[in-house]
Amino acid sequence: MLLALFCSGFICLMSDPALAAVPEWNPVRSRAVQIGPEASRLVVGFRATAGNTAVTAVRLRKQPQSVNIVQAQTSDADIADLAQRTGLEMALSRQMTPSMHVVFLQRTLFGADVDAVLKKLRTDPAVQFADVDQRRYPHAAPDDPLSALRGSTRQLSL
Repeated sequence: MLLALFCSGFICLMSDPALAAVPEWNPVRSRAVQIGPEASRLVVGFRATAGNTAVTAVRLRKQPQSVNIVQAQTSDADIADLAQRTGLEMALSRQMTPSMHVVFLQRTLFGADVDAVLKKLRTDPAVQFADVDQRRYPHAAPDDPLSALRGSTRQLSL
């Protein structure tokens, strides 16, 4: 009896794939709706100048030539000077690359304060870019059928 019930249910589901589809359950954390911009961390990239340029030669595996990567060589003193020039209330910073820092603010900024701080930073001649550091959450798996051939599904080529 149980086997017959199972078989009839299986046949019913196989005949209509829409019935077999289970709604996606995504256990990924997502944020609540925000009223406006919010920032507790900023990402700041410095412009390469004649005094702080670092050139790194990178050899390509399959080609005989190399590529020169030019970027600013900065330190904690550069980010501290920038914070003093712009009036940024910085708690600490972390250097991500030779020319890019994540700046942790003393207090979280909201709304127009975020825009004002970003405008001050972007107008500084030493700054190449300044943006809010935000977390991004995946909400769907890639729909590329070849994505499984890339090895790890955690490493996406975006």
